[in-house]
Amino acid sequence: MILRGLLTLGCLLAGFVSCVATHVEDGPSESQLSGCPAGQMPCGNGCRPTNGTICCDDGTRSTSSYCVVDSTRDDSSCYVNDRNCEAANAPGTAARFCCLPDGTVGSHDCPAGEKHCGDTCQPIDEPCCEGDGCETFRLFSDCGEEANPCGYCRAQQKCVLCEPNSCCAEDFCAAETEDDIACIASDVCVGLGG
Repeated sequence: MILRGLLTLGCLLAGFVSCVATHVEDGPSESQLSGCPAGQMPCGNGCRPTNGTICCDDGTRSTSSYCVVDSTRDDSSCYVNDRNCEAANAPGTAARFCCLPDGTVGSHDCPAGEKHCGDTCQPIDEPCCEGDGCETFRLFSDCGEEANPCGYCRAQQKCVLCEPNSCCAEDFCAAETEDDIACIASDVCVGLGG
């Protein structure tokens, strides 16, 4: 696959950290990728709801946990759960991550052996979608090292990724310009590469 035009983008506004978008001339083979249907975006080993969410995976695809953005606060992100946060979708259960620094909101998590497909969990070996039903795809190592991959957008034929220590947020495929790509600062998303 030919990678061209690595663009470093300044997103250092309102708590966002710098983002990187990589344009892919010839996209990855769909057989190499797992996809997400309309209304969902890649997140680790699964798919999260598109709008108002932040993926907490660090690029290793070990989780599909995500946080819902609190639009009344500017510190919504993914944090290590050293604050006793409860899972947002399973009260009484420890969350994998916290979504606010004060520990009042936990991440949406799936049990062991399952992943998110939107806001529901399903067995990890079942695809969220296949073939033409997929609008976006998770990345493997095609889009660079030392960065946190968000996904591959079929319509735009581009890979989108964030700098280390930032998590992929919102609908990155809907961004009209590279400056619109939302990457949220986080100690969780350390950017280990795809």
